[in-house]
Amino acid sequence: MLLPSQVTASRSAELKASQARVFQTVTNIEEQTEWRKDIKSVRVHPSGKSWTEETTAGTIIDFEVRHKEQNVRFDIEFVSKQGFSGSWVRVFIPSSNGTMVQITETIEIQNPIFRVMSRIFGFTDKFIDTYLTQLKEAVENR
Repeated sequence: MLLPSQVTASRSAELKASQARVFQTVTNIEEQTEWRKDIKSVRVHPSGKSWTEETTAGTIIDFEVRHKEQNVRFDIEFVSKQGFSGSWVRVFIPSSNGTMVQITETIEIQNPIFRVMSRIFGFTDKFIDTYLTQLKEAVENR
């Protein structure tokens, strides 16, 4: 049985912080290493609309902004030479306690073996969950 090369995962979380604070934290690329424990380094390119991250595991990922609507939405595309690419759509909605953040990741994995591993270990879901946990800590505890 062949697994599809593309998979989509969505998660949401309510954060006790304003839309502006959450959006600023997410879109301030230069400061990602201050709150994301899985990111070793970030290099923002001169345009300011693209950057390269190196994870603590040594994975290099290139990102580019597709759409940015102040305090409302932030869409990015990513690609890695390790055989995967995709997009993230983040939507920021005011809530009675602060901000509801909705994240949808669509990822394409070229290597069939990595596809199987991704499904078995739930990498996409775990990555979004980790991101939301770290974001919550960053905006609520600083």
